[in-house]
Amino acid sequence: MEKPEKKTVYAVLALMVCAWLLYEWFGPCEDPGSDQDQIRKLIDRCITLAEQHNVSEIMELTTEDFRASPRAQDRRSAKRALFVFFRRYQNFKLIYPNPPIELQLDNKTARAKLTLLMVAKGEDLPDTSDLMDDPEKFAEEFADMANLFRLYLDLRKVAEAWLISHAAVKRFRGLGFGH
Repeated sequence: MEKPEKKTVYAVLALMVCAWLLYEWFGPCEDPGSDQDQIRKLIDRCITLAEQHNVSEIMELTTEDFRASPRAQDRRSAKRALFVFFRRYQNFKLIYPNPPIELQLDNKTARAKLTLLMVAKGEDLPDTSDLMDDPEKFAEEFADMANLFRLYLDLRKVAEAWLISHAAVKRFRGLGFGH
């Protein structure tokens, strides 16, 4: 059996090192998914952070000019309001069906409408499995529950990442979602 030339061995080693470095620097080539998939992941992340009462990380998912309604709160005021809300409601779980997401023609802005059911952790959770693709039926089914909210999110794509630019929350008031 012939011995490979040193030059060939070095060339193969150099290629392997280059391939490893490229993989380390750029990572595996993953498709981040469609804009709608990215927005749904952002919403899921926000819900998880809310259940954990992690105000700082929630605010990292908002734009610098973020506003919250009601009361047209700026980013700082919204952060304080979330902190007070989490102190008041302590341990809770948020259940929500897949929200409709409207992408604007510019593909840089979008709007999502979430129907949220807030239940105390440890409380028996209602069966929502057959309602997860129908937010309106979800709202009708759980309208008699005390903690039903509608959350409207305006989103903006900043440097290829979706962030929340505006959030408006309305509580269910018996006949609908009021102010």
